[in-house]
Amino acid sequence: MSAAIGLIGGLDPSGGAGLLRDGWTVEACAPQLRVHAVVTALTAQGRGRPAQVGPVDLDHLTRALRELAEVEGLRALKLGMLPEEALAPLVACLGELRARAPAPKIVLDPVLQASDGGRIGASPTGLLALARQVDLLTPNADELVALQGA
Repeated sequence: MSAAIGLIGGLDPSGGAGLLRDGWTVEACAPQLRVHAVVTALTAQGRGRPAQVGPVDLDHLTRALRELAEVEGLRALKLGMLPEEALAPLVACLGELRARAPAPKIVLDPVLQASDGGRIGASPTGLLALARQVDLLTPNADELVALQGA
C-alpha cells in the first residue's frame, strides 16, 4: 500500500490557486504520494477581476468525502477553500479520519478572499470552529486577523 494525500478545496481553472496548484505542488515535492482530490467549489478568478464561486452539489460532496475517508494509506489532508455548506459534511469526514490509527495529519489553509478580490470560502466563525479539529492552521495575515475577530 502506497502513501496518499487528500486535497480538499476549490477548483480554480487557471491553476493559480486551489486544487490544481496543490496537486502540482505535491507532484513536485512528493511525487511518491497518491493524490486524492475533492472539489468543494468551482471558481472563476484571475485577470484582475473579483472571484466568483459556485459550490458543488452537497450530495456529491458528501459522497466524495466518504470515499476519501476510506482511502488506504492516507497520511495527510490539506483543506483549502471551503464554502460554508461544506463544513458539516467535512466535519463528519474528519471524525472518521481521526478514528483511524494512525490518523492523517490535517492542515487547514483558510481561504476568505481571492487575491484579485472577491469573498470566497466559509465565514471566519465557521473556519475557526473547523480549525479546532486540525493539526496545523496556515492563515495569511488578513485571514489571521479575521479569525482572531471571530
